[in-house]
Amino acid sequence: LATLGVALAISLFAVGAPYVDRYQDSPPLARLIAENTPPGETSAIGSFGYFRPSFVFYADQPVEKFHAPAEVPSFFAARQGSTFVVTTDAEFAKLRGSLPNDVRVLDSRPRFLRHGRVLLLGRAASGSATALRSVDDGDSAVK
Repeated sequence: LATLGVALAISLFAVGAPYVDRYQDSPPLARLIAENTPPGETSAIGSFGYFRPSFVFYADQPVEKFHAPAEVPSFFAARQGSTFVVTTDAEFAKLRGSLPNDVRVLDSRPRFLRHGRVLLLGRAASGSATALRSVDDGDSAVK
C-alpha cells in the first residue's frame, strides 16, 4: 500500500506538474517585457493587485508592489521608456481613467483556476526589439 502511494505521488508530479506549469503567467510576461526593453536599458516593473513571487525570478529584477490605485499613474508619470505594470482585469477597472494616454493593455491571459484575466499594462521604449501587441479580445474588462 505504501509503495502504491509513493508510485501515485511520483506519477502525479511527473505528469501533473509539467501540465500545470504551462498555465503559469510569469515566464511569458517576463519574456514579453524583456523582448520589448532595448539592450542596455532596464525596464521599470510594478504590480497592482496581482503579485507572484515567481515573477521577480523570471523578470530578474525587482518588481515594485503598489497598494493604492493612485500609485500606478504616478509610477508611469515618473518614468519614460520601458515601463510595465502587471494587474488583473478587476483592478484595471480602478485604474482605467487615471492612466497616462500612452499606457495600453499589452497582453491579457486567463488566470489559472480563477475568474478573470491577468493584464500587462505599459509602454515600450521606441527602440524596442519587438512591437508590442495591444489586446482587444472581446473581453469587456480590457476595453
